[in-house]
This record gives sequence, structure tokens and C-alpha cells, in this order.
Amino acid sequence: MKKVLISIVASAAALLATSCTNELITDGDLFSNETTVRFVVKAPQVTSRAGVYGTGKAANDLYYAVYDKDGKVIPAISKTTAEQKEFIDIETTVEFKLVNGNWYSIVFWAENEASVATIDWDKQEMTYNPTKANQEHYDAFWAYVDPFRVTNNFQQPEMIELTRPFSQINIGTDDFDDAVDAGTTMVSAGMRVTLPNVLNLASGKVSGESTLVYANEAFPTEPEVFPIDGYKYLAMNYVLVDDTKHLINLTFTHSDSVGNNYEVDYPNVPVRRNYQTNIYGSAFTSVASYKISIKPTPTVDPEYNYDTNK
Repeated sequence: MKKVLISIVASAAALLATSCTNELITDGDLFSNETTVRFVVKAPQVTSRAGVYGTGKAANDLYYAVYDKDGKVIPAISKTTAEQKEFIDIETTVEFKLVNGNWYSIVFWAENEASVATIDWDKQEMTYNPTKANQEHYDAFWAYVDPFRVTNNFQQPEMIELTRPFSQINIGTDDFDDAVDAGTTMVSAGMRVTLPNVLNLASGKVSGESTLVYANEAFPTEPEVFPIDGYKYLAMNYVLVDDTKHLINLTFTHSDSVGNNYEVDYPNVPVRRNYQTNIYGSAFTSVASYKISIKPTPTVDPEYNYDTNK
């Protein structure tokens, strides 16, 4: 009897942190019409884990759009094109000269240059367009700064922590060698799932519904192991979901060395934005049975708090 385990753990990124006040007190001249507003934008990468597969290390291109009180992009101080992007690794400081007394809001977005996200900055929407499995460069992180009014007193820079808008789904197996011994060598894996594909960057709400096909690709080859010890990494994919835990149905696809294709349906898989769901067990032999455990994981603290539902 094949046994498949599913766990969901918090992502390496911290929860979204933005200013909760209506007025942003800044470093400015009391008699000046402009003042300098500083934000320290913190990326989710952790240097001690920089080589670990699927931890956001590839999302180093930072973009941002600054909006006026009417929600219109201010091009002069926004960086929304590939030519304007900034590099971010761990954190960077972003400065704006803003007019005293005016209201602004900001969207920050970090991605890899090979990202499949399409952003409409005017609508404040991201459309997700995945096509292949096991693409670490699909990863991305974002934050929205609620509307704030600029005043001209001094305050330390605001800290903005970017978070992943996706759930990361990992699939691993402990029977790869058993399949080889039985005459079948698996070489690639993918996934098919029906989910929203549009994110409102201001509200955080997801919309639209699309059947996303993550075409089979070679298994991850990073030296690091699957998040659960003892399992071979087969697939790592990002899906766009909201910020509440809910259940989805997905189809795990895989192919062998002679071109045969296989599918396994995984019903009732728990997912949540900025969390990692691990599906692990015997993927290639017999019939699946499930056990679900939920493990919230602090950002950089190696200690896990376990809350297991059986």
C-alpha cells in the first residue's frame, strides 16, 4: 500500500509588514515643499540558506510603483521596467522625494528576470502564467504600502518585508529505486491544477480561474535534499492562492525514460499563501493513502512548532 504524506509549512519569508499609520513622518526641511521618504525593503533570502532550492534566492530584481491619492502611477519616481529595476539581496534602501501633505501608496515587487508574472501597474494586478514544472525562477515576492500622508518630521526608515504571493508545492518519493529495480526509471515530473491566476497587488485578493499545466521537467538537481529527510525531490511548483488555508485537487504527472506518461490524482491538498506544502511518500508504486500534518515554520528559526492533524 502506497503511503503519501502531506504537510504545509510556513514559507521562508516573514508575514507582510507595512506601515499601519495614516501619516508617514519623514526626514525633511520644515520650510520645504518636498521631503525624503525612505523604505528599507527586506527580501526573504537568508544568507545561511542561500544555496537551498526553492528559498527565493533567484528573486533579485526589485520593481516598484508609487501612486498618488487617486491611484495613478507617478512615473518620475517609479521603477517598473527592466531598464529601471534595482538589485535586491537581503535588503536595500529605497528613497523618494515626496510632496509634503500629499497622500501616496506603493507596490513593491521582486522577481527573477525569467519570471512568468505579468504586471499591469496601472490596474495593480499581476497575472501568473506558469508553463513548466520545477522552475525556481517563477518565484516572486511583493508588498503593498497602504496610503500614507507625508509630513516633514524625522523618523527612522520604514521596514517593508516582502512575502511570497504563492504557495510552494513540493512532491517527493521514497520508492524511486524500487521503480528502477522493477524496470522503470522515472526522469521528469509536473503537475496540473485549476486555480486563480490573477492577484490584486493592493488588496491581496486573487481572481480568475485557469487550468494550469506545469509540463513535465527533469527532477530538481540541487545538492540539497527534499524538505522532508529521506525523500527524492520530484517536483517544486508555485501556485497562486489566497491567505487562508483551503483544500485543492491536483494531478501529479510524471514520465519515464522511454516516454511513458503517468498521472496520480491528489485530492484535498492543503495550501495557503506564503506556506510550503510537502507531499511525500511512495509516488510510483501501489495505491495512495494520505495523512495530513500542518507545521508552521518561523522565518529563520530552525525550531519547528508541530501541530499535527491525523
